[in-house]
Amino acid sequence: MIDGRTLTLPSRSQISSGATVLVDEPAWLRAIDGQRAAERMAALCPLCGRNTGVGANRDQVADDHAPTDHALAILRSHAVGCGDALAARSIRCALTIRTNQLLAGGSGADIALALALALADLANGPEGDLPQMHRYGALGTSDLTALAEVGMTLLGERPRANGDRRPSNGDRRPCYALRSVDALPLVSSHAFTFADGAPSCLDLQHFSHVALTVCALS
Repeated sequence: MIDGRTLTLPSRSQISSGATVLVDEPAWLRAIDGQRAAERMAALCPLCGRNTGVGANRDQVADDHAPTDHALAILRSHAVGCGDALAARSIRCALTIRTNQLLAGGSGADIALALALALADLANGPEGDLPQMHRYGALGTSDLTALAEVGMTLLGERPRANGDRRPSNGDRRPCYALRSVDALPLVSSHAFTFADGAPSCLDLQHFSHVALTVCALS
């Protein structure tokens, strides 16, 4: 059960192995509060990625008449990953971590529960429906390229692991209707870094415990 607050490192192995990810519905209240706060701020001043561009274009006001184009521009310009494809285990874990982060309420995503549900739906789907993710691309700030590839997959613009642009199960959501204000909240995260780092953290905790035990016994 993902609620934005209680996801732990040991949960990572369960998620990576295919445990079902469920969204705690009361958590949407925090997400809505964050959305409303972001709306109030954007009405008063430029808010990077929401009503402006990003990076070097952060001072450029976005076109209010083409909000979808604004979102697509952010995602398309960042979905440039390269290198080896990430393993399905890492992808499932990263999608769950991003879901958890959205439910924490600080992203400002428009109706963040919908975006969180879409990511959880991807994580719960068959391996062939997972996004095709690449290991390299982002430099310094967040896993921008990998999460932009997730966004492009949700929109149906990038093929999934099975080569199709839509889920294999007709009962599943075909494509996500991404809003312009969802683009930056989706990509601005270290979810894939956390997913890859979690096993190492668990190993270090184990080795630390063993080292202390050996030291005490010695």
